[in-house]
Amino acid sequence: MLVALAAMLSGAGCVQAGELPFPSTSAAVSESPLPSVTDTPAAPLGSPSPSASATATPSPTPAITPVPDAVLLQNLPAAPTGTWTSLRWVELPGAGIPPISSAIRYMQDNATLDGWRDGYVEFIWDPWHLTLVPWTSADGLSWKKGRTLDTSVWAADVSPGESIDVNSGPTCSFDQTMFAHGPSNLMLRGRVACEGGCGSGVYLTSEGTWVSRDGLTWTPVDVARLFGAATVDGISGGPNGYMAVVDGSGAGKAIWTSGDGLSWQRKALPTQATAGGATIGGPAAFSGGFVAPGVVEVQNGAEVGPTQGCAITMENSTPRPALHRGALWFSPDGSTWTRGSLPGVVDATWATMTVSRMDDHLLIATEFTPGGEKTWISSDGKSWQASAVPYDVLDGGARSLLYERPAYGSSVGAFSFYTMDGTTCCTRVAETGTHPTTGKTLQMAIGPKGLLVTSDGDKFWMGVPSAG
Repeated sequence: MLVALAAMLSGAGCVQAGELPFPSTSAAVSESPLPSVTDTPAAPLGSPSPSASATATPSPTPAITPVPDAVLLQNLPAAPTGTWTSLRWVELPGAGIPPISSAIRYMQDNATLDGWRDGYVEFIWDPWHLTLVPWTSADGLSWKKGRTLDTSVWAADVSPGESIDVNSGPTCSFDQTMFAHGPSNLMLRGRVACEGGCGSGVYLTSEGTWVSRDGLTWTPVDVARLFGAATVDGISGGPNGYMAVVDGSGAGKAIWTSGDGLSWQRKALPTQATAGGATIGGPAAFSGGFVAPGVVEVQNGAEVGPTQGCAITMENSTPRPALHRGALWFSPDGSTWTRGSLPGVVDATWATMTVSRMDDHLLIATEFTPGGEKTWISSDGKSWQASAVPYDVLDGGARSLLYERPAYGSSVGAFSFYTMDGTTCCTRVAETGTHPTTGKTLQMAIGPKGLLVTSDGDKFWMGVPSAG
């Protein structure tokens, strides 16, 4: 779980603000007045022609020396607002980074890095004491420790005599399931994942939810009290607020919205999502509003209406199973809904539809059927364009980056980063400098200074971006 800088020098040939301009490449050439035709007699044939005026030779352009890393780090500029075209990797000094004890560091997944418009936050998980501590930074260089999160939501799951024996060793890790920036605050959701041992798999606790205005102090949200015993299928946050879908495949399915994650209002479901056999899933919040994914039933070529519920039709006494079709619904505020246009959507014996943020301005949706999967991208939540996106997405709020993972054991230098051109994938981001090296885990986050990367939480690099 991972993911705005002024243009920085990415190589020779670029002039940045504050640098001296190139010297002039041409000198003035003196010219004599042309002789009068009537005053000058014609030269005899074979006479040598007058010598031409001498042409000045341009001065060579001096090579531009890149700003040293140490100088650059003294005053990291804000990230440029345009599309990032290059990243210059700089290793950050370790004096101010969050300290992680050796007892914690040797375990995996104990540092979780996130970014938002005002900074970066790293959550340090202590598997010995089951505590989660936030650290925040505005630039990745100087960090401030926050208050330990209230994790009483997991008390019943990890108390003595329950399924997890905390005295048997640090077998539990923090599994972040959501990090979002709302209109005025942040939201974090996560759970504890514990190894059962002896081939018994992984035990997952219930999810905890917290909100914060600064990343340092987090207030727990009692989801069970807010939504009752219903299952929360997903919560998403964006510039217009938060949306939750509850019990999306059951009789108690409902939609809730909130401006701050603390006070929630129940909203109307899309009418088609109330039809027999229909489902609605985890939403996506973005600058235009909200999009909820789902599936509707199709019988004899027609979708099942709100008053219908039969999943089997009879034709010549032969049972004929209903088909299923992926659907997306858009709403600017959670009150009114419009069905999105999905060119090429597939009807199948079963189907699942998902939607997720790429950033505040782009959404990506995928329909899964027995025949495979199909992907669409939209910037308004209503019109969707089929587009293959073969990379992972790092959501940075106002912007996103796509990335291709390296082979196992490779350095992050083998990562490839890409940007979207509107809804068209994808343009490769150039990279210079010393690439980060991976440890047991790798975390990346987009924030106000650029792309911050950490390996195991004990070493940091900044990808300083330039915009085209």
